Amino acid sequence: MNKWITLTLVSLMGITSTESLAYNQHTYARVTDVEPVYQTQWIKQRHCRTSNADPVAVLGASILGAVIANQISDHDDAATLSGALLGGSVAHASTSDTRCRLVSQPVHTLKGYQVTYRFKGQTYQAFSQQRPGKKIKISHLRHRRFY
Repeated sequence: MNKWITLTLVSLMGITSTESLAYNQHTYARVTDVEPVYQTQWIKQRHCRTSNADPVAVLGASILGAVIANQISDHDDAATLSGALLGGSVAHASTSDTRCRLVSQPVHTLKGYQVTYRFKGQTYQAFSQQRPGKKIKISHLRHRRFY
């Protein structure tokens, strides 16, 4: 009785180890086509543009500011200069313009490769995160038949 139990256990161990050896062996197939697979995301970015001040308006406002300051200050040179600077800076600030808008731009990220391969006379496809060489290991891939 003990011999039969021992013999049965040894036999089962042999079958189990043979199956695990067969499971650990890898099968390779010939790659016939590789296509990169990209994921596209749209990123919104803010683009701003500043237009320059109109030089004619700045010059005119500077002259006008100098004339007004000169008349008010009773011909004081420092006041006339200050009026010219103040008039020019106000005109510059009011005629320059900053306009912003949101612009969507695509960003492409490589996700992997769609691999077409031949195995036992049939054509299959599978997705792989690494770019394969001339052969691909198919024991770990999910594959579907390609017609």
